[in-house]
Amino acid sequence: LCNLLVQKAAEYIKDTQIEVGFVSTNSICQGEQSPILWQILMEDYNIKLNFAHQSFKWGNEVKKKAGVFVIIIGFSLVERKNKHIFSYEKPDSLPIKRKVEHINQYLFDFKCPFIKRENNPRYPDVVKCQKGCKPNDGGNFIIKDDEIDEFLEKEPKAKKFIHPFIGSSEFINGKKRYCLWLKDAKPSEIKEMPLVQERINNIRELRSKSKDKRTCKLADYPMEFDTNKKPETDFIMIPETSSENRKYIPVGFMDKEIIPSSACFWIGSDDKYLFGMITSKMHMTWMKYIGGRLKGDYRYNSSLVYHTFPFPNTTEDNKNKVRKQVEEILKIREEIGDSYKDMYDSELMPSKLLKAHEKLDKLVDKCYRNKFFKNDEERMKLLFKLYGNYNK
Repeated sequence: LCNLLVQKAAEYIKDTQIEVGFVSTNSICQGEQSPILWQILMEDYNIKLNFAHQSFKWGNEVKKKAGVFVIIIGFSLVERKNKHIFSYEKPDSLPIKRKVEHINQYLFDFKCPFIKRENNPRYPDVVKCQKGCKPNDGGNFIIKDDEIDEFLEKEPKAKKFIHPFIGSSEFINGKKRYCLWLKDAKPSEIKEMPLVQERINNIRELRSKSKDKRTCKLADYPMEFDTNKKPETDFIMIPETSSENRKYIPVGFMDKEIIPSSACFWIGSDDKYLFGMITSKMHMTWMKYIGGRLKGDYRYNSSLVYHTFPFPNTTEDNKNKVRKQVEEILKIREEIGDSYKDMYDSELMPSKLLKAHEKLDKLVDKCYRNKFFKNDEERMKLLFKLYGNYNK
């Protein structure tokens, strides 16, 4: 709806000097909507952004405040000489006003390309990132942690088909959950497991009654997940959503026996250099402004964030330094032993872990250039430049 209203306003002011001001959800300047909408507005309608409030939390005076994250934009066909961007250190802090020469579709003060989805990494040596497995089963493949012992007592032959099933919530909170993985199970094995067979019948019935044609077709394959491409090797797991208050998105190495759920992304690699790049401030900055949001929380995306991310052309020595520092971070996390939710708490993150991440940030930054980055804006300028140069 916000996209439509902004586009209608652009149509309305055609051939005039009218200036428009809009309060909108922040989605129109983030994620996949941003390049689609703003390429039309800027190239077809010749719209100029004249002022902008970057994302902040919108409140009201009622008791239950609305937790909506918004942006404010002002645009017209006439470009102002004096443009302003209002930025916020925190979502609920007061704005900081500064004069700028240009405002782009991500509400930064420099020109940048339109970042669009990529099904595969733009760089040939980078391993593909994939979304986890979606059951579409009405809960019949799933076995909760407090149910697993009783289930195996009643159905001991199912043990070889049970795997840990981890999504964003389990990964971040350190919780356990399991699933039945029956894709390669033989009919003779299924016949010997009546409780499993009952669950299969439930899935078949549930899918056959769906109004979605694709789901109905899946009723013919009740022993398989809806999407069932799982890792064949140990892998890197990235949660799909993570709190905006975290300085870093928790990322982890996982065993190949674990089934990643569709609430996370996975990369079939055990390379600590790649791990370090993903958990760095450089990648975090790219994700923060290119990726979408769920309210204010970060929302990771393989095709929009990871596959488009400009990896540096750096030396093997620099890569090894990153790998070594990742080993230090993993060691510290193991020593602390808390859940990622607690270890990466914005206010309680252990100083030893924070300093280790900050050292990693400096090593990753050096993979891009020797000069110190003052802020995220400088990082984005360089990343956009690398993105544009690669296309050329």
